[in-house]
Amino acid sequence: MVMNLRNAKIMGSIFSFNFMVIHAIFLFIFIKYSIPPMAKINVISVLFYFFLIFGCHFGWLRLFTVGIYLEVIIHMFFAVIYTGWDSGFQYTMLGMNVLVLYSEYVGRNLKIKNVIPMMPFGFLGLALYLSSYIIVYFNGAPYSLPKNINFFLNIILGIVVVSITLIVVQIFILIVISSEKKLEFQLSHDHLTGLPNRYYFADKVKEIKEEEGLEGYWCAIFDIDNFKSINDTYGHNCGDYVLSTLGDMVLKSEIDNCCRWGGEEFVVLAKFDSEDDAYAYFDERRKDVEAYDFKFNGFPLKVTITIGMAACTTSDAQGNETWISEADEKLYYGKNHGKNQVVR
Repeated sequence: MVMNLRNAKIMGSIFSFNFMVIHAIFLFIFIKYSIPPMAKINVISVLFYFFLIFGCHFGWLRLFTVGIYLEVIIHMFFAVIYTGWDSGFQYTMLGMNVLVLYSEYVGRNLKIKNVIPMMPFGFLGLALYLSSYIIVYFNGAPYSLPKNINFFLNIILGIVVVSITLIVVQIFILIVISSEKKLEFQLSHDHLTGLPNRYYFADKVKEIKEEEGLEGYWCAIFDIDNFKSINDTYGHNCGDYVLSTLGDMVLKSEIDNCCRWGGEEFVVLAKFDSEDDAYAYFDERRKDVEAYDFKFNGFPLKVTITIGMAACTTSDAQGNETWISEADEKLYYGKNHGKNQVVR
């Protein structure tokens, strides 16, 4: 589920409802086994989560994050004080640490105003955790639950805490992986056209050269004819439209190795059996652009491209820039001799 403000409200309400049910069960246990202080505390907890269900609905997410953590650590403190360390209530604080830190991350990601840092509350939780242990260690607990209840509480609370921890950590791992992929894409692709940039292209050429060699590959550089005139006449937004549309056409042509070289220039690298096959393919792409119905704000545009092509080589004496330069020279020859053509 994509996390937005609406979904955050829904998730907050769901968590609040689940915690309300859990505390209702605790209330039943403490009443059944005659532990009045904890029964009273759980009445307050049930009412608090009932209120929080509606608070999340109205967008009080800061109250949710801080309130739920404070309720859990305070409940944990008194539950250990009154029933002892064997009941397992101390485990709840461990799971809540990762949950509230994730809640803080969600709040910052959604750009909620005045997000409250949760780390100081974490240290408060640690203080209550240690205090409850020390108090029970030296003074014992005034009440106790039956061994079978302690047994099931430890198992259930252990499962809940470990599950919350695993789920939240897994979510963070997925977020990191997704962020890294997004950053890698942004660094290696042109934002406007969605095509790889020249640096990614250079790495791809190097990879092909090392794995299979460039024998049979052809490089084509194509340039939009009269692009400056399009910008001057219709504005730069129109120029961006033409570039992005042309980028889409290149992507749909199913050529794996292509990039926006810079400005209105694009580079394609493809493998063919012969020069005639390469020329035929690139000329088809030229015709596709010429026949495409470009329209910007309802105004039709006539867009054509000129292409220069050159054979690639694996010769150590001839680097990538040599055959790209050769294709570039042929491109400018075509631009100066009629345009809208493929020069080989």
